[in-house]
Amino acid sequence: MPLPEPSTWPSRSLKAGLMAALLLVPSVLRAQEVQIADPIEPVNRGIFAFNTYLDGLVLRPASKAYDFVVPDVGKQGVRNVLDYLHTPVVLVNDLLQGDTDAAGNTLGRFMINTILGLGIFDVASEAGFKKHDADFGQTLGRWGAGNGIYLVLPAFGPSTLRDAGGRAVDSLVIDPIGTPFYPPGSELPWWVKLSRTATDAIDTRFRYGDTLEDLYNNSLDPYATFKTIYLQRRAAIVRGEQADATQQKSYDAIFQDDGADNGAK
Repeated sequence: MPLPEPSTWPSRSLKAGLMAALLLVPSVLRAQEVQIADPIEPVNRGIFAFNTYLDGLVLRPASKAYDFVVPDVGKQGVRNVLDYLHTPVVLVNDLLQGDTDAAGNTLGRFMINTILGLGIFDVASEAGFKKHDADFGQTLGRWGAGNGIYLVLPAFGPSTLRDAGGRAVDSLVIDPIGTPFYPPGSELPWWVKLSRTATDAIDTRFRYGDTLEDLYNNSLDPYATFKTIYLQRRAAIVRGEQADATQQKSYDAIFQDDGADNGAK
């Protein structure tokens, strides 16, 4: 399945898609700060094409069905459960990064959502314990490890050598649930763990579907666009910046040459 045909750059819909994606990240780096080695680009592009095909074949229709069948309150409950199950990974990485404030917040969220939210309702956010993410790739970055080369992982998408290793540690070592087929002899059946992985993928595709469609359909080079956004996001996460303080900076960095069209609707 070929990639969608691009339209003229830069279109307003692509701007909207890029901005939506960047609202998920703390800030945009200057161009020279996101350039990392991509020595296996032909291989990465092949995997990217495969992932695009897989997305169109499986994830996109699954996310559409999920949206149609599950009511909004149910979808929020699913997201809350997935976040709740991921809490141990966040807590361990908070501690490994030496961020005791974040670790205390994560532990507080876990206790409140366990006792009052039953793992389904996010009572902790209403009590002031806001959700944040932490992973071992971020931890390695905080420890000073470089990105290494750029990678596109089958089914998982954009990554770097550092983040791919971090993903493996999070999944195989830190996460008490583990992956569908690891650790061997787990008390949880493989299909339960696989269900969590599949549900997470479908929910993520649903939440960011419009942005992904814009990027696929309107970017001149979707591979390069996804790469840039991913590297910006990861570098900002390693720095520990927050999105709300830098959204305008992100907008200006991307669209600074567009003049009055920035305000177009």
